[in-house]
Amino acid sequence: MAEPRARIAAAALDVSFALLVLLWSGAIGPDQAFAPQASASRQIVRLLAWVAVLLVPALMEAAGGQTFGKRIVGIRVVSRDTGGPIRLRVAIHRGGARALFWFITFLALGDPLLQPLHDRSAGTVVIRADAFGWVPQV
Repeated sequence: MAEPRARIAAAALDVSFALLVLLWSGAIGPDQAFAPQASASRQIVRLLAWVAVLLVPALMEAAGGQTFGKRIVGIRVVSRDTGGPIRLRVAIHRGGARALFWFITFLALGDPLLQPLHDRSAGTVVIRADAFGWVPQV
């Protein structure tokens, strides 16, 4: 299992990368190009930047179990039932549940597997990337 501090570090890195992308693209911040009177094409670019920041982590977790932050820290997401990669539907569910339950993540401290609610609801676990795999409990 991945240690809580590794999960926190990976989440902090992922949020930092997302903020950098949004700032760099001008989707957030004081960029005058995205003032309320901006053109429709500039608003579309802003929307696409937000969609990319929200969708890329789910695509990366479905493709290899790791976001950029998880890869740097050395952890990955696997299915609790099979120990294998997760599907895109599960990755999207996990991301949505994480957005809903972020403020009660501390409840994972009472779970034997240290699983936050978004992992429990999606049926996933986070393990060290160098681990051979997750052995599902029978």
